[in-house]
Amino acid sequence: MTLHPVFYDASGRRRRRFTLGVVAFVALLLLSVAVLVVSVGVVPAAPLLPFEPEHPGLHSLPAPHSGLIGRTRRSLDYYAKGLFGGRQRGLGRRG
Repeated sequence: MTLHPVFYDASGRRRRRFTLGVVAFVALLLLSVAVLVVSVGVVPAAPLLPFEPEHPGLHSLPAPHSGLIGRTRRSLDYYAKGLFGGRQRGLGRRG
C-alpha cells in the first residue's frame, strides 16, 4: 500500500489545468448568454398590417317560419282532420 492518494499531484499541474478548464467553461457560458440576449434584442419589431377590421351593421334576423311548434301544430291539425272529419277547436291552434 502506498501512503499517498491515487490522484495525488505534488506539482499542482492538475489543479491549474482544472482551474483553466473551469474558467474557459464559465467564459463560454457567459459569452453564449450574451449572444442570446443581443440576438433577441436586435430583432426589429414587425410593422402592423395595413388593414381595418370590418364592422358590419347590426340587423335582426327574421323569425323562422316553420319551427318545431309550427310543424307540431300542422301534424295535430292533420290527424284531427283525419280522425274527426274536420279541424277541431283546441287541438291544433289556439283561438
